[in-house]
Amino acid sequence: SQSTTEPTSGWKSFTNKAQVSKTDISAPGTWYLWTKYNDEARNNTGTELKVTKSNAFVIGANTEDRNKIILTANRTDWVNQDVTVSVRYGANLTESRTLGCNGANGTDYTVNGTTNVIVKTTEKQ
Repeated sequence: SQSTTEPTSGWKSFTNKAQVSKTDISAPGTWYLWTKYNDEARNNTGTELKVTKSNAFVIGANTEDRNKIILTANRTDWVNQDVTVSVRYGANLTESRTLGCNGANGTDYTVNGTTNVIVKTTEKQ
């Protein structure tokens, strides 16, 4: 949450030593991780869980190349030929690097490995 006084809804369950991740932060700014937990003796249950807030951490705007997926086409003009689009993944990106395309594979496009897509064209558009 970006609030310093209260957490948001939508708690996610976890166990000790589990890796907890949050991947849907879409706005830059100052954020806090709110946690509900039992004490070691499990004296708290249900709605009596303890709640704590982390120190602030800052999410910056996605302006650095290491945080981006950059697409580069081999042509900049409209031509009646296939266009190869190359993909460069930023160094900070660790999620799946599978290319997703709309249309019919082999007709509208052909995926060439994990870093290129050949877009099939039949006329100027």
